[in-house]
Amino acid sequence: MLSLKQNEDEARERLRAFWSGASLGRPALIVEADDPTFVEKPWRGPALDAKGRDLLPEWYTWMAGEHLRHTVYLAEAMPNAALAWGSHLVLLATLAGGDYEYHAGSAWIEPMSDVYERPLPRFDPDHTVVRCLDLCLRRIAQEVGDRAYLNPPALLDAMTTLSMFRGPGALATDLVDRPEDVRRWCEAGTALNADAYEHFWQVAKSLGYGDTST
Repeated sequence: MLSLKQNEDEARERLRAFWSGASLGRPALIVEADDPTFVEKPWRGPALDAKGRDLLPEWYTWMAGEHLRHTVYLAEAMPNAALAWGSHLVLLATLAGGDYEYHAGSAWIEPMSDVYERPLPRFDPDHTVVRCLDLCLRRIAQEVGDRAYLNPPALLDAMTTLSMFRGPGALATDLVDRPEDVRRWCEAGTALNADAYEHFWQVAKSLGYGDTST
């Protein structure tokens, strides 16, 4: 049970009906409101830029705590702690050997024009980012406790990631001129995504959680 959710049993019943294509008299609704009593606890860690904070477990712990204190979860909205690493956009790219930078408040994948000449990406549980995110999930779990569920990191799909590596125009040409290269990379990227998600899901389960959301 999630201690921040007052109508959890009813909300779960309505969500189960939604996912089965049914309804309990009205649509399932995700409604979040600001808590009028919220007073921010200032971040007291190092003054780093957005990319510098991305590998800082203390940052995500603070963010998770502030999000839960700031939000009232109404209707079928469920209290959650999400690891919003790299704006939810760059994890696959990074695990595949790429890099990213922040522009206009969002992370963006850096081009990697020689992506087809590199070895196909594979999931490595000892990758620096994987090990760091494992620690982040554990620290967030300590902060959240039973107040909310813990969501694994989001993963962008392989084709979109490849379009950022190659550029959308180049990828459109690749689909005509070198479709097998596109297929091989996207199959490998999709497998990496599946393995990465399974890894982080098992970490969340080992910490006592069993819910997730898109």
